[in-house]
Amino acid sequence: MNLLEMRFGQANTPSLIFLPKNLFVQFHRLAYIYFLVIDAFNQLPQLAVFGRTVSLFPLLFILCVTAIKYGYEDWRRHHSDKKENNREVQVLQGVKFSSKKWKNVMVGEVLKISANETILCDIVLLETSYPSGIAYVQTINLDGESNLKTRYARPETMAKRPEREPPSGFIRCEQPNRNIYGFIANMEIDGRRIPLGPSNIVLRGCQLKNIAWVVGVVAYA
Repeated sequence: MNLLEMRFGQANTPSLIFLPKNLFVQFHRLAYIYFLVIDAFNQLPQLAVFGRTVSLFPLLFILCVTAIKYGYEDWRRHHSDKKENNREVQVLQGVKFSSKKWKNVMVGEVLKISANETILCDIVLLETSYPSGIAYVQTINLDGESNLKTRYARPETMAKRPEREPPSGFIRCEQPNRNIYGFIANMEIDGRRIPLGPSNIVLRGCQLKNIAWVVGVVAYA
């Protein structure tokens, strides 16, 4: 499996191009274009109705207030991104789990997620703290539903303990898509092909509930 560095981000615009991009977005509104045309005509002496400078104030005021609003929201998203990227997660290195920042996690790495943690990538479950392999997740960040969903680790992977016997194999899965209810893949481990479905994957944004921990391999980052 190819290793790809993961970094999470919601911030929309680099600071250097924020203002021109923001103005471009704002002028997609017909009302803004209308007032801009009126102000442009008002600069012509034969068509001027108001003072040339005074007529620009309302539009400039609205543009500035809107830009400040979007700038503040973008800054908050950037601050949130930085905080999330620097959170630590337990990653299997050799035969033990060590701390690593989420922004440095790569596809194919094995993670250990504890109770109430929000998962920042899509992971295929390998093991859970319950002998049955069940896990409970909250998907409110994905679909707005607060009721818990069940996910399962396959019995074939539950029989292994990553700390004693690091897993080796690979997963073939579909390309990333927006369907949060479907997942088609298979895992090859110890020469056996194991089918995987939606009940075997925990998506980014889900939160673990009513369980001590789960172990999973990063499928999408």
